[in-house]
Parts: sequence; structure tokens; C-alpha cells
Amino acid sequence: MRRCSGWTARQRLTLAAVAGLSMWMLSAWIGLSLWNRLKELDRQHLVAWQQRARLEALAARQPHIEQQSLTYASFWADGSDAFLQQAFFDELEQFAAEGGLQLNLKPRPIQRDGDVRRLGVELEVEATQGSLLAFLDRVVASSSLCELERLRIATAASAEYPLQATLVVSKVIIPR
Repeated sequence: MRRCSGWTARQRLTLAAVAGLSMWMLSAWIGLSLWNRLKELDRQHLVAWQQRARLEALAARQPHIEQQSLTYASFWADGSDAFLQQAFFDELEQFAAEGGLQLNLKPRPIQRDGDVRRLGVELEVEATQGSLLAFLDRVVASSSLCELERLRIATAASAEYPLQATLVVSKVIIPR
């Protein structure tokens, strides 16, 4: 107190008040920054917890998601246009052979709509009514996304194949 010996009581009290106030402001500033950091860490913890909960929900649904992926995998295809078109023709010829149909394929140009491709083919079919309906059922129920654009059925003079049908079938291909 030798330094303050020439000071009055009022000056010493003012100095003590200024020092106390400065210490209080310093501790408040440190405390506020620590409080803000604590709130930020709490928010980050909540976000991480929510993300973990979403990941656990996805992990629980994984078998269902994989099953859906396998279901829709037939709509996705990779390869050249010629390869995909030939595979589509082979599939149609297989359906025709299973039903004992006479099939004539006339390829159409491949249509593009962005990344989506449509492989079109015009078919001339000579068959009985039952085999024609079975063929159409196989085409519509196939695992690929097929669209029947046009169907025209007429009677034929042949006793073996009394119906003659002309149809246009398109297969939609979505790249991976």
C-alpha cells in the first residue's frame, strides 16, 4: 500500500472498483465465449445424433432397398445401342418361340429423350388367338419396361394361323 499511501480513500475505492469491474468484465467475456462454444458443440452433437439416427434407419431398411434395386435393375442397361437392340430382339423372338408364333421383326430407329432411349420394333405376327394373347401377355409382363404403341389384328386366310397382327413395341432403357 505504499504506492497508494498518498491517495485518498475515495481514489483507492475508485481504483478498487475499476479493478473489480475490469476483472468482472474479463471473466464475463471469457465466460460468454465459453458459453457460446458450449452451445455450438451442443448443436453439433444434436446434428451428429440426427445423422446417426438417419443412417441407422437406412441400415434397417437396407434389405428392402436392395430388393427394390434388384426389382428395378432390369430397367437400367449399359451397352451400345446395337447390343441392346439385339438383346431386345432376342427376347421377343424367345417369347414368340415359346408360343409357337411366326414373327417378322422390322427395327425402328432408336429414339433418344435425354439419357433415356426407346428401342422400337414393328412386329408382324401370324398366330392363333390363344398364342397371340399369350405372346402379348409375355411382352407386357416382361421384366423390362415395354410399351405397346400400336396393335392391329386382322383375320388371315391360313387355317394354321387364323390371325395376323401388326404391333409396335418399344422398350425404354434408362442408363445407370
